[in-house]
Amino acid sequence: MTIVHSDMGLYIDLKENIVNVVVVENKRMLSNLTNELYIQCNGGYGEFVLAEKDKLFKFSEKVVFVPEPFSISCNDKKILSLLHKELCNEALDNLYEETSSINSAVANYMENLVSRLPYPITFSDDLDILGLLKLMHISFDDYSETLCEKIINYIKILSSLTKFNTIVFLNLKAFLDDWELKEVYKIAFYNKMHIVLIESYLYDKLDNENTIIFDKDLCVIEF
Repeated sequence: MTIVHSDMGLYIDLKENIVNVVVVENKRMLSNLTNELYIQCNGGYGEFVLAEKDKLFKFSEKVVFVPEPFSISCNDKKILSLLHKELCNEALDNLYEETSSINSAVANYMENLVSRLPYPITFSDDLDILGLLKLMHISFDDYSETLCEKIINYIKILSSLTKFNTIVFLNLKAFLDDWELKEVYKIAFYNKMHIVLIESYLYDKLDNENTIIFDKDLCVIEF
């Protein structure tokens, strides 16, 4: 899979077990690049192209853009809806008797409740599992002691629940040390998740990194 922006001269080859680090020293290019990424990852249009062989993909279907890492949450609406869907399937496929029993108990309770009032009241006797999950505020335990742990948990859940296969971070190296970055890389590789780092400053290169530099004059260096 590749990420290409012809006008900027950017070509990123998303290979297994390789982290692509794109260092952009030109501030205008950095601003334009991150703005287009943000727009396309949220369903808008731009000049970035995401392709694998001859097939094109929408960024909003495969790529998550993280402009700052502290705001990431496993309780994002899209992720939570997928969690609720999986729990609904589990309830109907593997806990059918328990679900039917709860449905019957709730229906009996509602029948008893409404019969106590002198009004013509109706209700549905079919239990809405999704509504029950929302009523019980089912969500992920999103607490993490460190930013590194937060990112690792986020990668694991994205990989398990969604179809996203690439995360693009902006200036992540400013917040994690080398050991933490290596831990994030290790989890990403294990979960088949591509990592792209957009950086405004060149840091020491780590193992499994491919570095592309756009200097202030937009000359390109790759190593």
